[in-house]
Amino acid sequence: MAIERPQLLSNAEVLEFLRSQDAQDHLTHNNTSQHLRTVSFEVTRYLTNPTTATQLSTEQSLHLAKQLKEIGLTQAEVLMLVNSCPSSHVELYLMIEELSDRFNEEMVEKILAMIQEAVGGMQQ
Repeated sequence: MAIERPQLLSNAEVLEFLRSQDAQDHLTHNNTSQHLRTVSFEVTRYLTNPTTATQLSTEQSLHLAKQLKEIGLTQAEVLMLVNSCPSSHVELYLMIEELSDRFNEEMVEKILAMIQEAVGGMQQ
């Protein structure tokens, strides 16, 4: 029996899942727990606030995550970057451990460019 590892989900993936569950519950008239509905509602409300990261589609988030993984970032770092879409060096330094030791200035610019491209693609 294979044990599957838990997967990390981006904000966009969580929002997509919650929306699909909500639609499914309405179709089946499922009597889910009031507490579960409350938590789902609150998380959905938080994730639909107009922030850059939650405006990325699941496909855009996955594409950005793939690009960031290819340059040697950890899975946790990739998830933080995809969820918050930093736009400055300061934000990157806060999210990526030992950034200046691991990446040169050119790579830091490349990371920011990847994120800006994803965000720019979202706005078009």
